Amino acid sequence: MIKRNRQTRSSNPKNARREDHDVTTQDVIERPAYVTIAAALLGLAAGALLLEWMLMSEVVISNGAQVFFIMLWGYLAFAALRGHGWVRGAIIAILIVTVWGLVNADSYGTALAATSTGSLAGKALALVALALLFLPGAATWFRERRAAFDLTDAAYGGGSMLNDDD
Repeated sequence: MIKRNRQTRSSNPKNARREDHDVTTQDVIERPAYVTIAAALLGLAAGALLLEWMLMSEVVISNGAQVFFIMLWGYLAFAALRGHGWVRGAIIAILIVTVWGLVNADSYGTALAATSTGSLAGKALALVALALLFLPGAATWFRERRAAFDLTDAAYGGGSMLNDDD
């Protein structure tokens, strides 16, 4: 899954930094298609909320919360594409808070009726995206991306924030 791509030192302006640390190989890790699909679903969740806000603004209870969740789903989509495994935990936390709200409501019917269509669609898309992000290939890809980040930090004189050896 890791491809080694040799670059010439003159083809990339970032290579000046690489020369200082004698690193001439860039790791390019192929993203599984289902991670891309999951990120697209998270982007669609943001799009569903945005569309609802634009077309049916009367059903939006809080404009601030709507903007927050549009930005949150968009950022989670971007972070998933970049290989940040914490996205899975963030989606789980959002879904747990949603279920907690349903459980603590007077009745499920009332709680679901009070929830907007865009919000329900966004949560359903996020649930499918979460399932895709936990497939074995995605988990392996997130681990490899994390290892590549750690190696890059070490090559440039930094260290992993998770490493207690520093």
